[in-house]
Amino acid sequence: MKTRLKLPIFSICFGSLLVAGFAGTISGSLAWWAYSTRATVSYQGTSVASSEQLQIGLHTEVDLTDFGMKKYEIGEDDPTTTQVKENVYYFCDAGAGLPAEAIAYYLTHNGEHHAVDKLEPITTREYTSGDLTLYNPLVSGNSVNNNPADDDKYVHIALAFRVLRYHDGVTPVAEKGENIWLSDAVVEASGEKANETEVQKAIRIFTIGKYNNGTSMEEVKYLINPSDDSEDPGQTAVSGCLDLSGDGYYDTYTKGGKDYAIVYGDHTNTITEASYEANPWGDNDDIVDFNKVYPENTQPSAMEKSTFVASYTSRTYFLDSLDRIGPKYQKFETLGSVQPDEENGNLTGGYPLCATSIDARAVADLDLTIWLEGWDHHVIDKENSHSFNLGLQFQITRL
Repeated sequence: MKTRLKLPIFSICFGSLLVAGFAGTISGSLAWWAYSTRATVSYQGTSVASSEQLQIGLHTEVDLTDFGMKKYEIGEDDPTTTQVKENVYYFCDAGAGLPAEAIAYYLTHNGEHHAVDKLEPITTREYTSGDLTLYNPLVSGNSVNNNPADDDKYVHIALAFRVLRYHDGVTPVAEKGENIWLSDAVVEASGEKANETEVQKAIRIFTIGKYNNGTSMEEVKYLINPSDDSEDPGQTAVSGCLDLSGDGYYDTYTKGGKDYAIVYGDHTNTITEASYEANPWGDNDDIVDFNKVYPENTQPSAMEKSTFVASYTSRTYFLDSLDRIGPKYQKFETLGSVQPDEENGNLTGGYPLCATSIDARAVADLDLTIWLEGWDHHVIDKENSHSFNLGLQFQITRL
């Protein structure tokens, strides 16, 4: 078992980030996961923990000196870049966290037009490894949405780290080639309804950095579910039958005078009308857990209807199981699979997310994207108006 690392948490809150869904329209063009009311799920903030040797900052030209951060010009600027000085960083004092006001100011003024105070459910669709594209929500009646997610639906932060050590007891030196791990994460509900929500489990993060493999700097990219502390990677199905209209029944399409349950998302098997059961659904309103939301053998009476759990309307032609469609998956690392083992201050195993460069700059850049994964079964209407916090802990070898 991996050692759970107990470190103090230093805040770099984003401020209040709301998860806002779409309102339904009269035309019936209804958005995914929030079909009829405006969602107001508060994203209270994010924390980062570090030891006194780890210095946290942002790779940006946005002036953050009013927030107690210091400007550094590290290395040579790229002469081919005319609009942004690539060598400009703002760092907090070693061991200190980024203040919420600084993050909000940075997100507002960095010119990227990404989310500042709200998130909306979006999706990676199928993902295994490497580069990642986020996509806008499904629309009722359309099986897929090929449009890339709007920038303002997710958060993007250019984090930076330096490792400072005192070799002579007087002057700190920025160390080269020091790997940096995500050692812990806390994803928890907050506010008055903290005991009623699990929407925080739908948070995903994607990181891009370079780590020191012992001989060179190697780029690594990880999709991580920070709420999952199991030691094995996980997955989320990105296909299934859904109730996007919110009427309690799986959505259908009509062909040849017959109604068929719509298969949304990305799947391996080709689905035609011949793929459905020979006899249509009867007149009962039994709940069907097509997407395997509940543990196997759960009685329908113990299930609750949602986007992912519904009934079939009478005379609907249906599929016998999720396996029949061969759903594709979003593959992700878990907190448990990326965090390191610790022995006497030395970190091994897991997956370092980044490392300080081996050149004179000695800076680690970590590109961080945060979003709410719409195919996660916790993104349902009853989670509206709930709140959650995300805390991330980074650590370095203390030798």
